[in-house]
Amino acid sequence: GVDLNAFRAFIEAEDWSGIDGFLARFQQAVKSLKYTNVPVIGAPSGLAIGGGFEVLAHCDKLIAHSNSVLGLVESGVGVVPAGGGVKESYLRWFEATGDWRKAAWQTWMQIGYGLTGTSPETSARYQYFLNTRDDSVMNRDKLVNNAIQTVEDMISDGYQPPVSPEITLAPFDLRDEMSAFMDKGIADGLFFAHDKTVAMTIATIVTADEDEASHHVSEDDLYDRERRAFITLAKTAPTYERISSMLDKGTPVRN
Repeated sequence: GVDLNAFRAFIEAEDWSGIDGFLARFQQAVKSLKYTNVPVIGAPSGLAIGGGFEVLAHCDKLIAHSNSVLGLVESGVGVVPAGGGVKESYLRWFEATGDWRKAAWQTWMQIGYGLTGTSPETSARYQYFLNTRDDSVMNRDKLVNNAIQTVEDMISDGYQPPVSPEITLAPFDLRDEMSAFMDKGIADGLFFAHDKTVAMTIATIVTADEDEASHHVSEDDLYDRERRAFITLAKTAPTYERISSMLDKGTPVRN
C-alpha cells in the first residue's frame, strides 16, 4: 500500500496540491496499467490492501495465492481509496447487480467499513476477487509460473485491452439513506462522529451532487472525485489524528 508517513508530511505542510499531484500520478499509473496493449496479471501473496489492492484492481486477471488478503482499508485512518479503488469497486458491483443505486450502496458499505477478504474465496464476497475471471493456487511456488503462462495464453488468444466503461452516478437522494444509516449507528454507539464524515465523503464519489446536470461520468471523472474526497478528509483534524495514531503506535504504515 501507500506510505502514510508521506501523507502525514503533506498534511502538516498543508500541501494540498502535493497530495493531489501524488494521487494523480498514482491514478495515471494504474490507468496506464489497465489499458496497456498487453495483458497484465496480478499475482498477490499475503497482504495486498489499500494502494496495493488498487494496483491489482486494474490488472486483467489475478492469479492469487490462497493466503492473499485483499481489500480497501483507507477509511480506518479517515481517508478514502484514491487510486481507482472506489471506481473499480463501483464498476464491479454494477457488473454484479446491474443497478447503479445498489452498486453505490454496496461500494459505500464495504469501503466505509474497510472490509477485507482473508482469502480469494472470502475476497469474492466483496468483488475484490472475481470468481468468473480470477484463479487461485495453493502452492506459492507455482504462482509466478501460472501467471506467466496466463499472459502467454491471453496473448495467443488475441488479447485486446478493455474498453472504457460507461458510468452512471447513483442519484443524490441515496445520500439521505446513507446519512440516516450513519445517524442510527452513532446513536447506537457503533460509530464516531468522524466516521459519518468519512462515510458521507465516500458517498460523494459514487452519487451525483445535488446540482449536477448529468449523472453520466467518465473514469477520469471518478478519479477526480476520489482525489477531491481524499483531500477534503485530509484537511480535517480527526483524520490527521487517526493517521498519526496509527504511525505513532509503530504499527505497519501501509494503507
